[in-house]
Amino acid sequence: MKDITDYDKRAEALKEAFTVATELTTGKNLLLFDDLHGSGATVGHIVEVLKNPGRAKAVYLLTLTTK
Repeated sequence: MKDITDYDKRAEALKEAFTVATELTTGKNLLLFDDLHGSGATVGHIVEVLKNPGRAKAVYLLTLTTK
C-alpha cells in the first residue's frame, strides 16, 4: 500500500482487505493505533469496517506521525 499514493486507488485496493469479528467489537469503544497517517484512506476504511458491520460504539484513533 505504501506505493499507492492516490486516495481513490488506495480506497479501491482496501475494499476487501479487512474483516471483523463482531463478537469482539459490538457495542465497544475501540482505540485504533496507526504508525503513519498519510491520505487517511486506510484508517477511514478500517473505521468503517469496525463500525459497520463491526457495530463498534465508537472508534478513536492514535497516530504516531504523518507524512
